[in-house]
Amino acid sequence: MLKLRKKAKKKKRTTKKEPEDYNNDEVYDESAEEDSSSDNDEGHSSHRSLFKGKKNSSKFNPVTGRPLWIWGDEGYRRPGSKGKAKKLFHRSVLRDNEVLNVGDCAVFLSMARVDRPYIGRIETFWETWNSGHMMVKVKWFYHPEEIETNEERVDLKIPGGLFQSPHMDENDVQTISHKCSVIPYKDFNSRSSISDKRKKNTMNNTYYLAGNYEPGSFSVQCLSGVLK
Repeated sequence: MLKLRKKAKKKKRTTKKEPEDYNNDEVYDESAEEDSSSDNDEGHSSHRSLFKGKKNSSKFNPVTGRPLWIWGDEGYRRPGSKGKAKKLFHRSVLRDNEVLNVGDCAVFLSMARVDRPYIGRIETFWETWNSGHMMVKVKWFYHPEEIETNEERVDLKIPGGLFQSPHMDENDVQTISHKCSVIPYKDFNSRSSISDKRKKNTMNNTYYLAGNYEPGSFSVQCLSGVLK
């Protein structure tokens, strides 16, 4: 297991921006749900939403041209909420025949390089009580090329590895591009050849878990067998 560490510093990543005809002021007037996540985000970068505030009146995403995501269930309120709850939580979103559930992994729209898309695991879906704005909380993965250390480079034997992190933030649901898979290394490695692995990763949006990365302290833990 490789462990790398250097002095922590803040890092900022920027997603692709949309025209400024949205207003997101209401979205972040949240309760203890967001307060509990703020500790995880301290010292980490922040992904900025493509869509801000009011619902888009169009039925199509202005960035991708694809239909917008809609809720896949009626929603529920958290037990123990006092008074008027500020959020209605959901377990899934739909787009045509595609279903994305809490716990699934997804590729997000961003200004990142084509070979390094932003990839995260869906932690929570919800809509705000006053505006109905569709939001998602994401726990992010990092590509090895995005990992910053003072030590040796993280050089994986097989392309397609991702590092899970505690970095979480919130985005508009419409920033989700499409569903992907992050599978165990042994399953990914069972494929016939490196060229096949690379092709599968590119064509089928399948990645493997290579280890853990802490952006705040720049520490890395690689799983056994993933390094050259």
